[in-house]
Amino acid sequence: MYYIVPSFPPNRVLASVSVRALNEALVTWSEVDSIDQNGNITQYEVRIIGEFDDTTRIESTDGHTFSVVVSELEQATFYNISVRAHTSVGPGPYSDDVIEKTLGLFIFFLLLPYSLIFASGTLAPLATYSGELKIPFDIQMGKR
Repeated sequence: MYYIVPSFPPNRVLASVSVRALNEALVTWSEVDSIDQNGNITQYEVRIIGEFDDTTRIESTDGHTFSVVVSELEQATFYNISVRAHTSVGPGPYSDDVIEKTLGLFIFFLLLPYSLIFASGTLAPLATYSGELKIPFDIQMGKR
């Protein structure tokens, strides 16, 4: 079989900031369509470029993992994030950039107390598989 690099980038690249840490983002994607893989995908490469510097950071996963938590980011900073797949021959093209902004201390602490003040009923924290703590609540508006 003749292998070449992937023809197209991974699909549905998404990034979301984490509320458990001010300097993290979860990046997820779907695999390259099988017709465009041109061989076995050996790894995925996530490229992160911050708005205030020219440095490029690369995170890699194996060819069967479709997410990565990027940590040690600057707070309250925009990042351009893209993903590409590799075969044994080399890398394919990057996906379109997804732009995400990490939380800042002010926003994080501003949101947290309001979610606890307006919580009604019994708080029932739910731990998720990723270690995040989710607290469901209802916001009730009162009359003045």
